[in-house]
This record gives sequence, C-alpha cells and structure tokens, in this order.
Amino acid sequence: MNLMHEALIPWTLNGQRRGAFSCTPEHLEELVRGNLFAYGQLDNPADACQISVGDEMAVQLPYPVRQEKELPEAINNLLPVTCSFSLALEEIRHLSQALCRARPLYGTHRVLIACDDQRVIRDDIGRHNALDKAVAAAFMAGFHMQHSVLGITGRITSEILYKVARAGIPILFTRKYPSNFAVELANRLNIMVLSDVEEKAQVFGANRLKET
Repeated sequence: MNLMHEALIPWTLNGQRRGAFSCTPEHLEELVRGNLFAYGQLDNPADACQISVGDEMAVQLPYPVRQEKELPEAINNLLPVTCSFSLALEEIRHLSQALCRARPLYGTHRVLIACDDQRVIRDDIGRHNALDKAVAAAFMAGFHMQHSVLGITGRITSEILYKVARAGIPILFTRKYPSNFAVELANRLNIMVLSDVEEKAQVFGANRLKET
C-alpha cells in the first residue's frame, strides 16, 4: 500500500512559537524559507538566516520579526510583472508532462519551476507547501524568476496566485482550473494562467503564448 507521508513539524521564529507545519517531511529548510518569503519575513528566500532542522525547527532572523500583513493587504501591495516573457503552448505542455512523469504522486501535490534548461520539482501533501519549497529552491539555485514558468498539479486560488506573483513568475499552468478571484489577480498583475493545459488550454490574464 502506497501512503502519503505526513508529519507535524513545530517551529519557532526568533524564539516565538509558530503554527506547526503539516507537511511531507522533506526539503524542510526550503519549506520554511519559502513560507517566510511568501509572508514578508524574508525579502528573498536565499537571504541569510539561521535554520535548525529536526523534529522541531528553529529559525533566527538577523532582525526582529516583522508585522505580517493580512492577505488582502498583501495582495493590494503587489506590483504587476513587467517582463515580456512568453512561451509556446507545446513547450508548456512538455513541462506539464514532465510535472506528472517525475514520480508517482500517491495523492500529494507537485510544483515544477522551469527556467531555460533548469528545473526544480517539489512534492508535498499541501499545495502551498509544495509551492513554497519550489520557490525557495528556485531562488537558491539562482533562477531568473521573470524568465520562469511554474506548473502545479492542483487548483489555482488567489493565495496561490499571490505567491507566484510575489516570486515574480509570469506564467502559471495547471491541469485543473483557477478561481474567479485568481483570474482577477492574473489580469491585474500581468500573469498568464493556463488551465486545463493538456486539453482545452484556456488562457486567463495576460496572453504570454508565443506564436509558432
């Protein structure tokens, strides 16, 4: 029987107890770095901070913990992606196939980020965890984020779109579908959301499909 691996990982930030991560217990440093970046504690996931990983994680920032914004305010503060990056549909479909071919999912979520010939793929029981891990891994590997594309196996909500926009990624695809609010944000933030990528390939937001 193939079961998802789940663990509850308690952690502290500058000595303050935070809500435990319910996650797949791998790539934990990437998970915490991506989470801290998403919610404004780090300006870049690769920024210097001390992270002790184990049954409990401890993170020490070189400055006091910042006041975190509520999601609506954080979304309102986002700036549109300004690059002109585009990609052909067949290239995106090739990445979609790579996303699902990597290894069996067994019910987990998966995120792929590709930049030129570089790729990172991360799995987790949670969509947001998989996204945070992949974003941190891509930043730490030196990806040019405005020349990158992100694929996700799950649905696209406003918070997923927010995290992609905060990373500066201009193209987001899924085999599933976005929410209406995610589509509104994609339009405002100049991001292309490509849904049902293997079949109808519906474009929402900015059209960044390269003519072939």
